[in-house]
Amino acid sequence: MRQIASGWLSLVLSMDPGRVVIDVPSVNGGGIILARFCLNLAHTATRLATDLDQGGARR
Repeated sequence: MRQIASGWLSLVLSMDPGRVVIDVPSVNGGGIILARFCLNLAHTATRLATDLDQGGARR
């Protein structure tokens, strides 16, 4: 996450060799839209990590 201006946050996904920057949509309720996206992304990433970690490396 990075602050691009006062009160404006972006989600930054750094992946070798590129980077994806997701800004708050410039529509009414854009912050809520991005918040829901981030929650869904976190949930899905957790499921993926659990599936990939069959050996229990996180324990």
